[in-house]
Amino acid sequence: MNEAAIQATLELDSVLTAAKQELLRGHPAGACARLDAVLAAHPGNGPALHLKGIIAASNEEYDNAAGYLSLAIKACPEKITWNSDLAACLAAEGDWTTAATRFSEVLKFFPDNFTALCGYGCALSTMQRFDEAVEVLTRAARLHAEHPGPPRALARVYVLCGGYELARQWWSVLLNLCPEDPEAAIGLMRANWQLGDLDATLAMAERLIRERRAGPEVQPFVLSARLHCQDETTESIRCRAEAFGKQTTQPISRRFSKRPESLHRPLRIGYIGGEFVAGSPTRFLPPIIGNHDRRSFEIFLYHTRQKESDSTTDWYRQFGNWRDCRNMDDDLIRSHIDNDGIDILVDLSGCFPDNALRIFAGRAAPVQITYPNYPATTGVAAMDYIFTDKWTCPPGHESQYTEQPIFLPSGYLAFAPAHDAREVNPLPAQENAFITFGLFQRRLKLNSGVFDAISEVLHRTTGSRLLIQHHDWTLEHADSPNRHALVREFTTRDIAEDRLSLVGPRTHSDTLSVMAQADIALDTFPYQGQTTTCECLWQGVPVIALSGESHVARVGTGILQRVGLGHLATGNVNSYIQCAVDLASDLPALSHLRGGMRDRLSNSTLLNGKNLACEAEAAYMQVWRAWCDGVSA
Repeated sequence: MNEAAIQATLELDSVLTAAKQELLRGHPAGACARLDAVLAAHPGNGPALHLKGIIAASNEEYDNAAGYLSLAIKACPEKITWNSDLAACLAAEGDWTTAATRFSEVLKFFPDNFTALCGYGCALSTMQRFDEAVEVLTRAARLHAEHPGPPRALARVYVLCGGYELARQWWSVLLNLCPEDPEAAIGLMRANWQLGDLDATLAMAERLIRERRAGPEVQPFVLSARLHCQDETTESIRCRAEAFGKQTTQPISRRFSKRPESLHRPLRIGYIGGEFVAGSPTRFLPPIIGNHDRRSFEIFLYHTRQKESDSTTDWYRQFGNWRDCRNMDDDLIRSHIDNDGIDILVDLSGCFPDNALRIFAGRAAPVQITYPNYPATTGVAAMDYIFTDKWTCPPGHESQYTEQPIFLPSGYLAFAPAHDAREVNPLPAQENAFITFGLFQRRLKLNSGVFDAISEVLHRTTGSRLLIQHHDWTLEHADSPNRHALVREFTTRDIAEDRLSLVGPRTHSDTLSVMAQADIALDTFPYQGQTTTCECLWQGVPVIALSGESHVARVGTGILQRVGLGHLATGNVNSYIQCAVDLASDLPALSHLRGGMRDRLSNSTLLNGKNLACEAEAAYMQVWRAWCDGVSA
């Protein structure tokens, strides 16, 4: 190389160094000016193109960044690690497949490259190649035990694939590395929740609240979690809810002018919450929302759930007046409600995730009602009413609500059976020659009282079996700690493991088929089932329930009473056990009950969505007239 060439190279290196320094000092514009000068003289300069790509990526201009980085790699193919920078941009644009290829290219030459290992593991996870992702990320965690990135990524992977026991382990590792990390604390709390460890769940949640590290979602989460506690009472549930309403939601005083013209136009009803996605509410909200009289009521739907939309969301969108409120702050949501002129705002989420209780606390509409998809009072002072019925809230129990109860005559909910439900099959006991009891509630609802009662039912029903199914994918794994813990609850009560069948999550259609393998379903207490109770009944499977005092402890009771099966809703543990034993002892009667179950439901108000919508509309008109007249309904 001659002297002129050497001088030119030195000058070029000097400019690139100056650009890097500008960038390190936080002056990207100055760095870009120097790099542009380099590229004007040397259009294919790899280091300059690489730096331009890094700057563009830092500004979230991922398409431009990917273009610069691709040219840089083409100019300097020996710079293998630059592929990680390009892969990160591709991932940010959603091209995870190509990103994974670029990360793997780096790992061929540098198998211990930390950035590539983490990026490749995350790419594999996003592509749902979970086993490969775990292998890669575990290697990263082993090589860089002090770094929080791998345990965070591993915990997220296990959450995605339902491995909550391992998720709990990695959240704990992350929390040990970063004691103040909010994601680790919330992740550990939710992993404990999924594993049914109520004590650990509440301990972590209350620690976050005590240390003032809890986000706005933790307080309502604690209220919903405490509904599973055996020692909760109607009074304690209400008191906790009231404290939440006073301390957390910080009500804002608003006044609305009277709207006398509203009595001569369609009433504007707004439904708001995080329930417009696939899940249990799919079985209960369409019957009321889908059957409104559109001549007399104008319906608005405010969607607050942060998760991605699905086909269920699309179903709601068809009604028009759809408002996607994800990522909106409270003030913006209120402005939409104001602009829509909502007369009555209806809460659908209560204390469940992505709820809108702060919106209600600020008085977003003249009249505010909660529809108890969340089976308890909200505690929000500005929530005027709650829908209920005489079965869920018998006379004398009204004080469990901070809201004024509206008793819908035929029941506050209607059930829409799934289209993929199979026909009712013959009684399994007739072929099996033994009774199969079914337990289909999530692990958190299974407490010592439930285990005691079900074990006694099995002891007193000769040769009977217990079929357990819920959304823990490890239930069918022989080495699963969660499976072992569940089996141990029964073996310590002298129920042999060979009397238990444990089934993990299935598609919805297959879940119904699993339910149909039971002769009798046993409900949990104090937190009764709603969706599972309805779906068991639709599959011909009678449900034994134990009634309590509070709303959450009477949801299943109300369903049974409405379909003429009130005798299966018992009042104490002994009658719960005896009812199950007696029902199991008469197979002809049990078979007859099963065969006529769908007709029984179809002829009840439980499946009459039009009737529910009509009764709700009458209630809306009544409370609206009362508001216009300045009185309480």
